[in-house]
Amino acid sequence: MSACLSSAQRNGGNVTRSRWEAVQAQAKQYAHLIDVVVPYEDLVNAPNEVQETVAEALSLQIKHPWSNYPDFVPPGAFSQAGANYKARRIGAPY
Repeated sequence: MSACLSSAQRNGGNVTRSRWEAVQAQAKQYAHLIDVVVPYEDLVNAPNEVQETVAEALSLQIKHPWSNYPDFVPPGAFSQAGANYKARRIGAPY
């Protein structure tokens, strides 16, 4: 089992082996279209540094640091996301 899959499962995620394998196959198939790859562990441990890397690679300006997510999301934005999603900090348990 991959470190990425086991990490997602350890952190309370619900990523099945088949889903993870499908995502890996798609990443390989479309590698020529992917500009930035963000490991989950990096996002959780250093969200602002990852954001800077993504912003630089895609020529974006940062308006809100990811470490402040979801504080900057407008009220009510999560009500349309469905019952399986709620506002939570990056890396927080489900």
